[in-house]
Amino acid sequence: MDNQSNKINEAYQRTILQTTADGFWLIDGKSRIVEVNRAYCQMTGYSRDELIGLSIGDLDAMETPAEIARRIRRIMQVGHEIFETRHRRKNGSVFPVEVSTTYIKAREGQFVCFCRDLTERKQAEEALKRHHAMLARTEALAHVGSWEWEAEGDKVTWSEELFRIFGLEPMEKAPSFAEHQAFYVPADRVRLLKAVEDCLQNGIPYDLELSFTHTDGQLRHCIVRGIPEHGADGAVNRLYGSLHDITEIKRAKERIAILGHMLDEAPASITIHDTEGRFLYANRKTIALHGYADLDELLKINLHQLDVPESEALLAERFRKINETGEARFDVEHYRKDGSTFPLEVLAKKIEWEGRPAVLSIATDITERRQNEEALARQQRSINLSSQIASVFLISSRNEVFADILDVLLSALDSRFGYFGYIDEAGDLVCPSMTREIWDQCRVPEKSIVFPRADWGGLWGRSLMEKQTLVANENLRIPEGHVALENALATPIVHNDKLIGQFVLADKAGGYDKDDRDLLESVAAQTAPILFAIQKEARQKKAHEKLEEQMRQVQKMEAVGRLAGGVAHDFNNMLGIILGHADMILEEMDPDQALYADLTEIRKAGERSADLTRQLLAFARKQTVAPKVLDLNKTVAGMLKMLTRLIGEDIDMAWIPGEKVWPVKIDPAQIDQVLANLCVNARDAIADVGKVTIETGNIVFDEEYCKEHAGFVPGEYTLLTVSDNGCGMNAETLENIFEPFFTTKESDKGTGLGLATVYGVVKQNNGFINVYSEPDHGTTFRIYLPRHRTKEVRWPDKEAIRPAARGHETILLVEDEPAILRMTTMMLTRIGYKVLAAGTPGEAIALAREHAGDIHLLMTDVVMPEMNGRDLAKNLLSLYPNLKLLFMSGYTANVIAHHGVLDEGVQFIQKPFSKTDLGVKVRAVLDRK
Repeated sequence: MDNQSNKINEAYQRTILQTTADGFWLIDGKSRIVEVNRAYCQMTGYSRDELIGLSIGDLDAMETPAEIARRIRRIMQVGHEIFETRHRRKNGSVFPVEVSTTYIKAREGQFVCFCRDLTERKQAEEALKRHHAMLARTEALAHVGSWEWEAEGDKVTWSEELFRIFGLEPMEKAPSFAEHQAFYVPADRVRLLKAVEDCLQNGIPYDLELSFTHTDGQLRHCIVRGIPEHGADGAVNRLYGSLHDITEIKRAKERIAILGHMLDEAPASITIHDTEGRFLYANRKTIALHGYADLDELLKINLHQLDVPESEALLAERFRKINETGEARFDVEHYRKDGSTFPLEVLAKKIEWEGRPAVLSIATDITERRQNEEALARQQRSINLSSQIASVFLISSRNEVFADILDVLLSALDSRFGYFGYIDEAGDLVCPSMTREIWDQCRVPEKSIVFPRADWGGLWGRSLMEKQTLVANENLRIPEGHVALENALATPIVHNDKLIGQFVLADKAGGYDKDDRDLLESVAAQTAPILFAIQKEARQKKAHEKLEEQMRQVQKMEAVGRLAGGVAHDFNNMLGIILGHADMILEEMDPDQALYADLTEIRKAGERSADLTRQLLAFARKQTVAPKVLDLNKTVAGMLKMLTRLIGEDIDMAWIPGEKVWPVKIDPAQIDQVLANLCVNARDAIADVGKVTIETGNIVFDEEYCKEHAGFVPGEYTLLTVSDNGCGMNAETLENIFEPFFTTKESDKGTGLGLATVYGVVKQNNGFINVYSEPDHGTTFRIYLPRHRTKEVRWPDKEAIRPAARGHETILLVEDEPAILRMTTMMLTRIGYKVLAAGTPGEAIALAREHAGDIHLLMTDVVMPEMNGRDLAKNLLSLYPNLKLLFMSGYTANVIAHHGVLDEGVQFIQKPFSKTDLGVKVRAVLDRK
């Protein structure tokens, strides 16, 4: 019975061993396999018969025979061991295994071994290890540390980078939550504690910018983010988060902001990057050239991602030169965001930024120059003028430009002899008397022959005036000093319908036929863009010289100003004596005396002289600014007579003072200066008759509104508005109007300093300025000056600030400026309205036709492409007869009415508006009967 039970038990065990997923061996005392299961056969690719009789050394790919022998002896002593090794498959490949070996002394010294294939586990461990290493490297590169906090037990886990950010050595135990809070400045500590409390109690994630003290004592800045994890009971039991050290970014941005104001308007691409190619700064020209939306988007790109790949040797040589000499000049190809490429000419200089080496690059787009070079090269390869053309005659607009073009032509066109000329400032044709030494002769005007414009005639004169090719197959002569021409052919050089020059060919035996004409016209067509580009470059050079002359003029004016300031101060002192003595004499003199009236006139003349002196001091910028608390309505009203004379009788001046306008504190002379400059600009923008409107009012901006409008600052402001119905400005002009020396006027009619002065005055008084303009629809300048408060004036109670009136109706919103459309849609949606948003009148009409329900209100911009707001309203009223209307515009209501776009008295809201103002206005329009 016992033997029978043993047999059954052994058969049962054998069945288990054959079905288990782990490999099984039975090894005898000589380390040979006497039994093996199917699992191990599948692992190795051997059959059972092939494995029986093999030794451990035949399968172990990691241990030597001596090491295997030592391990067997050790197992015989301790009875059992688990270890890892690598086994060899039948095909020669190896795989990791975990071996559990037990020594069975009772069974003739046999060993029972279970083998587990560790391939998948090892792969997972290796992948996890790589992931952790990559995460650690990423955190170190980005200066971002991660953390985990279990609320119960205050168990905190930090990544290595987080320790480094705070200046601590990485350790197993991270600081507790309370210890961690101590790093932050007190005010931020309170903010963080409140955010953590909200996160724990209400599950609200947080994202805060905070300041903390590094262990070296320096104040640093970071962004801390935290997200909750909910337990089975729904409560928050754990927080995960990150901490991003933004100190260097913040400091860099502060410094870049200073540079940005000076460099953003530069015509060249200006960048600063570190030695790894990370951008630290890029001006507006760089962003535009590369096709990115803004600076933040470009700062995410490495310089090496923009460079079209070059040879390593070339790159190494370039950086070597920068390091050794401090600068290098080179050409490079860059990628745009859309994948296209363009060439740049770069001047790179070695600098120091934040204590680290960096590179300042000034780059110019040379696409046009490359194109011209390539076009000229193609022309040189494809056309050989010397074999078919006898001479070349060129006309250019200026002598300097003529010389530049001539230089290019002489290198490209191999002709036997040529006649060259240019049109001077008076419009006369100047032809230097040229021989083979053309280059020397062309620069000597006194050796030239001048043909007055009135005498232009003959073949080449008619060709120029008529801008067409003319042929004469007979002998022609030109004035004495020039060679006789025979069989002439003249072709004008025209680009964009502008006459650039002329080719005149002569002396071809047998005259010129259609093939010759076609050839020369082809040459002229290919040459025209090259010559145009050279002329353009020469004009730009002239403009640059003009700017330098302006700068010299400014320096001269500075010197004159210093002189004027010194004289004015001395004169002021003398005037003070004259006026003082006049006052004292007048006080003691009887008004009936004969000299009293004369002394009064002397005093009036002294006061007028004092006014002139103050203007002289203002010109010299040495006048002490004397801010006073002003009633803006009274100040403007006092200037109206002077402003009316300034703009002339043909222009209507409208003055619309606001009610109970808040006081402002500013130098009255600065108000005079601002209004005079704005009214003069308005006058110049109006062609014949027109209207200039001056308005005042009060306005309040809250924080929510200012978040949506760059440049606006929360607070109470007094508003001064100057509007005109002149020619208006396009977007490109609007971007530059406050730049010194920028002007669209002719050189003798404007300096480009008026609006720069206005901008400076407004900024000096802690205000800001907003401009709204469109071509052919006039311009509105809004100046916001801070409300001045005295101690007797109280701030309004919180209850006085009304919340935005809410509603539920459907509004069709039409605005052609996408940013304003999105913002206004968001405002209306947040106060309860359903919004149908359209970017054009056509889109609005389509939305109205497709909409199934009611539309209660049309809110539309007045000035738009396709049709104006009034005409759009007429179209929609045929679909929705009960539709209520609210018009909006950046212009004031009276200016819009003056344009005839809207009837007076319609419902109107002026941009920009706050959410509160919008809600109140919309509600009022909807509630009207």
